[in-house]
Amino acid sequence: MRKAMVDGGLMAASPDAPVLATCPVCGGEVEKRKRRRGDGEVTWFWRHQPGEGDGCPKRYDPNGD
Repeated sequence: MRKAMVDGGLMAASPDAPVLATCPVCGGEVEKRKRRRGDGEVTWFWRHQPGEGDGCPKRYDPNGD
Protein backbone atom coordinates (compact mmCIF):
# COMPACT_ATOMS: atom_id res chain seq x y z
CA MET A 1 0.00 0.00 0.00
CA ARG A 2 1.19 3.51 -0.63
CA LYS A 3 -0.06 5.18 2.58
CA ALA A 4 -0.20 3.97 6.18
CA MET A 5 -1.02 5.51 9.55
CA VAL A 6 1.87 7.17 11.40
CA ASP A 7 1.23 9.26 14.53
CA GLY A 8 -2.49 9.47 13.81
CA GLY A 9 -2.22 10.58 10.17
CA LEU A 10 -1.72 9.01 6.77
CA MET A 11 1.87 9.03 5.50
CA ALA A 12 3.14 7.97 2.10
CA ALA A 13 5.93 5.40 2.09
CA SER A 14 9.25 7.14 1.35
CA PRO A 15 12.93 6.90 2.32
CA ASP A 16 12.26 9.28 5.25
CA ALA A 17 9.20 7.43 6.60
CA PRO A 18 9.53 5.26 9.72
CA VAL A 19 10.16 1.54 9.26
CA LEU A 20 6.91 0.46 10.95
CA ALA A 21 3.42 1.92 10.65
CA THR A 22 -0.23 0.83 10.95
CA CYS A 23 -2.61 -0.29 8.20
CA PRO A 24 -5.39 2.32 7.87
CA VAL A 25 -8.00 -0.39 7.19
CA CYS A 26 -7.36 -3.24 9.64
CA GLY A 27 -4.99 -1.68 12.18
CA GLY A 28 -2.32 -4.34 11.59
CA GLU A 29 1.38 -3.56 11.64
CA VAL A 30 2.99 -2.81 8.27
CA GLU A 31 6.66 -2.54 7.34
CA LYS A 32 8.23 -0.13 4.87
CA ARG A 33 9.70 -1.84 1.81
CA LYS A 34 11.28 -0.77 -1.44
CA ARG A 35 11.64 -2.23 -4.91
CA ARG A 36 13.61 -1.27 -7.97
CA ARG A 37 11.63 -0.83 -11.17
CA GLY A 38 12.92 -1.96 -14.55
CA ASP A 39 14.11 1.56 -15.33
CA GLY A 40 16.20 1.62 -12.13
CA GLU A 41 13.92 3.93 -10.14
CA VAL A 42 13.20 2.90 -6.52
CA THR A 43 9.60 2.88 -5.29
CA TRP A 44 8.54 2.63 -1.63
CA PHE A 45 5.49 0.85 -0.17
CA TRP A 46 4.09 -0.60 3.06
CA ARG A 47 3.52 -4.34 3.48
CA HIS A 48 1.69 -6.22 6.23
CA GLN A 49 3.93 -8.11 8.62
CA PRO A 50 3.60 -11.93 8.60
CA GLY A 51 0.45 -12.92 10.49
CA GLU A 52 -0.97 -9.37 10.37
CA GLY A 53 -3.96 -8.26 8.34
CA ASP A 54 -5.40 -11.66 7.42
CA GLY A 55 -8.59 -10.79 5.56
CA CYS A 56 -7.61 -7.13 5.10
CA PRO A 57 -8.54 -5.90 1.60
CA LYS A 58 -5.31 -3.82 1.48
CA ARG A 59 -3.27 -6.98 1.96
CA TYR A 60 -4.65 -8.57 -1.21
CA ASP A 61 -5.47 -5.47 -3.28
CA PRO A 62 -2.90 -2.84 -2.23
CA ASN A 63 -4.03 -0.29 -4.82
CA GLY A 64 -7.75 -0.69 -4.12
CA ASP A 65 -9.70 1.72 -1.97
